[in-house]
Amino acid sequence: MKKNVTKICLGASLLIILDTIGFWHMLLMFLFAGIIPGTSIVISPNQMMILMILLAGIVIIKALGLSIAKINNLIVRSQLLYKSNKLRRLSRI
Repeated sequence: MKKNVTKICLGASLLIILDTIGFWHMLLMFLFAGIIPGTSIVISPNQMMILMILLAGIVIIKALGLSIAKINNLIVRSQLLYKSNKLRRLSRI
């Protein structure tokens, strides 16, 4: 029970601190307008699009549970299957 109270208090403290520094406003301004928080630098729409595509790709890959090792394994397996089928066809001739 004490652990739960501690976690709830820490979470509430974090939310209060983030709200105090204007984190949510800064995050939305970065996502919608490309304004880097704390600076006067603005990211071009093309750079923001590339960033969003990369982030969306990472989220999709994580959501599907595919890791790079699994993808490489699938690629190697399909290449081996292709080569073994090719050898079978050639051996029949």
